[in-house]
Amino acid sequence: MSFTDQAFIKAYRTDTQTEPTPVPRPVSHSHETHRHGPHANFAKSPERRPLSEAIAEERAAQAAHAAQQQPAGVQASIAGVTLATFAVPEVASRLALECGEEYRRMMAYASRSGGVIGLLGAGHGVGCSTTTLAAGLAIAADGRAPAAVIDAAPGEPGLARSLGVCDCRSLSRTLENGGAAADALIYGAAQNISLGFAFDEHTVDERRVSGALRGLIADHSAVLVDLGCDIESIATQPARGADSLRLDAVVLVRRANANEADLMFARRVLTAAGQNVIGVVESFA
Repeated sequence: MSFTDQAFIKAYRTDTQTEPTPVPRPVSHSHETHRHGPHANFAKSPERRPLSEAIAEERAAQAAHAAQQQPAGVQASIAGVTLATFAVPEVASRLALECGEEYRRMMAYASRSGGVIGLLGAGHGVGCSTTTLAAGLAIAADGRAPAAVIDAAPGEPGLARSLGVCDCRSLSRTLENGGAAADALIYGAAQNISLGFAFDEHTVDERRVSGALRGLIADHSAVLVDLGCDIESIATQPARGADSLRLDAVVLVRRANANEADLMFARRVLTAAGQNVIGVVESFA
């Protein structure tokens, strides 16, 4: 992901997550004193509670206090995971005004087809992640069903990771463990966007993830997939790229001064992979 991507994302990220307080590891392995040391005997002191309970209550009190300090609407969670607001709501309306004709065409296509649309950078560092987020915010700005933005850029520090979502919650791993696709997504209420990872380095099941992406259409106005910009990888290692996913359409992201040869190469690779390239948009980065 380009420096511009990182700067854009950082500008609208409010990270409120804190590291959990470490709990000392037990020093005794007997059944009775496993957590509280060899000299603890709670049977003789019924009025005293186990230390683990006191720690748990203290943590709960700290979490409640921290939640009270947050502005209303900042926190949103799904499947028990909290994500701080990753872009202020005003960005969506600004994007809707500033997006060019190609963006409006893409958003109209997304609204009309309700399909799974991949965005692929035509060249390294063009700002594909930023553009995917911008398109998702603009699509979600109408207040209807949320837009799903999925990070499927293999081996790149892409959108989801930059916004604080760890890849252990990938769609692939969640489905492998018997969970539903929605369990792997984090919902930002202020932005009306669901965010998630497609794969992680240990679980890559393209067929299952493709089905899950299509299943997300029922509850989302559009499903946008950040494919990164590793076109060469797609050509040489198909399992890592766009042709490993069943997409309804692919949009190429380019710089204003992009080399036409890069665009032609990207089109050839995607066409050979059986993808439907519906247009080219200039990077928002």
